[in-house]
Amino acid sequence: MSKAVGRAALLTSINALDMIPRPAIALSQLGLVIEVNRPAAALFDDELRIRNRRLIVADREAPSALEHLSDRMRISSDTMALTVSPIIVRRRTLPPLIIQVLPVDGAARSPFLGARAILVLNDLARERRPELELLRQLSNITAAEARLARLIPSGVSPEQAAETIGVARETVRNHLKAI
Repeated sequence: MSKAVGRAALLTSINALDMIPRPAIALSQLGLVIEVNRPAAALFDDELRIRNRRLIVADREAPSALEHLSDRMRISSDTMALTVSPIIVRRRTLPPLIIQVLPVDGAARSPFLGARAILVLNDLARERRPELELLRQLSNITAAEARLARLIPSGVSPEQAAETIGVARETVRNHLKAI
């Protein structure tokens, strides 16, 4: 590959990751960080950072989930589907960060420097309404409780919430107790 073509490929790769509007990190087949877009870099602090091309988190449980992801990418075939549950990173002073793993297969790898996966970071400190399934996993609540939990930040009354989600006011109160 000529130097000009190599540079063009590199610029395409960086621009492709920067086109993702959410914080995103490209990982290699070995689980090493290839590239980080600007929104992801803005999240780095003492609880979330890159060291030696590895994503480092201060949470106690998330590092094992990230290591499990790296192991799966290392031992799985490039053509094998990579399905991974979201990884929840709890932080001391901020709401949790949720990492969604998006596998990158086949020809789609070229624009992302050969990345095996893209990590999309959902910062709940900045997100207003997380997806229901993520909220359920994060809080260990039912689907109905998660629908109500998504309404709470908007300041709705129990009566308004009951009307919005189609349940009785007493049901809303019971869900609030559970939440």
